[in-house]
Amino acid sequence: MIKNILRLIFGIIPFTLGLLGILAFFGLIITKSNQKHSPWLLISVILISAIFMVFAYMIMKKPVNKIKETYLNKFPIDTHSTGYKYAGFKKRFIAGFLDFIILSPLFIIAWFTHYSSLLIYVCVFTLYCLLEYFYEYILLSWRGQTIGKLIMKIKVCQLNGNSIGPKISFYRTFVSLCIVIWAIAIHFISLHHIPNSVNNLTYSQASKIFYKNQPFRDFYSWFLYLWYLSEYVTLLFNNKRRAVHDFIAGTIVLDLQKD
Repeated sequence: MIKNILRLIFGIIPFTLGLLGILAFFGLIITKSNQKHSPWLLISVILISAIFMVFAYMIMKKPVNKIKETYLNKFPIDTHSTGYKYAGFKKRFIAGFLDFIILSPLFIIAWFTHYSSLLIYVCVFTLYCLLEYFYEYILLSWRGQTIGKLIMKIKVCQLNGNSIGPKISFYRTFVSLCIVIWAIAIHFISLHHIPNSVNNLTYSQASKIFYKNQPFRDFYSWFLYLWYLSEYVTLLFNNKRRAVHDFIAGTIVLDLQKD
């Protein structure tokens, strides 16, 4: 078990390098300068990033599968047991807030870099969005619980009480993935509209250009508002306390703390 954990930790290194390479690739594309970047430079960056990602996959595949085999179905939930009930709004909200606290350091870094460099801000923001998504997806795939859910003693399961795997976890987080991709895209597109003379602009002027050129910004904001509103409304007004993403994936959230 220790060997698998070490392999998993070691695999995070090339994965992180590959992720940074992808961010550098997008940074080279959207950064305007007097001299155009050589196509060979862009190709080299993306190829090296791909090699790191493949290397990380080869290292992490075995320990991840081993951990899934060991823990994924270790604690099956009996939905017919009178001791379990469906997790309500309060516990699920607190679990989500705890997960946000865990990821907040990177969010805070992104916020403060916003005042120094818009390019660094967009890169850190992108890293935060990807980390937030994969944090939820990987942990739900593994044992149906993020750290927040583990603390609050609630767990995501299939309708029959079985643990969910990567496929169902993907269905459950699909809308979140679309939101993440959308958010990253509009940030990079708006950054592309910052002129070459950005160094001559004040922070206020650069920020105005940055936010003004975010495509479909108002539509994106309304979509987020309506999506989260629909999540809470459906969760509160059905007996099994299922949100929209639970209906999409065919899941329920159980309270593991018996009465």
